[in-house]
Amino acid sequence: MKSTAPWRAALTLSTITDSERSSLLAGIEKVAPTSPLITIPVLAASLAALESKGAAFAAGIALAAATEKQFKASVAAADLLRETLDRELSTFRALTENNATSAADITGMGLTLLSITRSSKAPPDPPAALVVVPGRVHGKARVMVQGTGYLGHFAAEVSTDPIGVWTSLPGTGKERRLTGYASGTKLWVHFATLRWGLQSAWCAPMMVIIP
Repeated sequence: MKSTAPWRAALTLSTITDSERSSLLAGIEKVAPTSPLITIPVLAASLAALESKGAAFAAGIALAAATEKQFKASVAAADLLRETLDRELSTFRALTENNATSAADITGMGLTLLSITRSSKAPPDPPAALVVVPGRVHGKARVMVQGTGYLGHFAAEVSTDPIGVWTSLPGTGKERRLTGYASGTKLWVHFATLRWGLQSAWCAPMMVIIP
């Protein structure tokens, strides 16, 4: 009920605790019967209702506290029983495994046979693009996988133009140096990603013209 009176009581029910609610009720029941306002019939009726509803509230709180205490005790007991059961299940499994002579012995004791599935890793993706960096002197050039920082390990091969026999370029980094070729020599280079002991497909070959 919203009040429009000039004097208002400080009471925000949404923020008080049950303990504060009980203390407030006890204070009202102690002093309100001696207040001149209690002669007003509607206030007297509200006080009587407060006393009745307050008693029911106190009983409900006590019951809830007892139920919560019993619930916590039940949960603790269930946790202990679960731990005890799990230890015995572990013992039963170990004894079964140590004495089993076949897979049927495992299932025959009501257990499920463990099936280990090893995850298979697919080959990695090939490098998306290569970059050619001409050397500062004639007869040298560099080819590298596009990207900055550490990119992983790569295999690389080179072929003369037109593409024929591919020859492995030593190293596993993201870059290879081409040296010892005459200026104007046309070469093809491609890279493959190395990961998890697997090699990707070769990327699209890139032509390198030795400066």
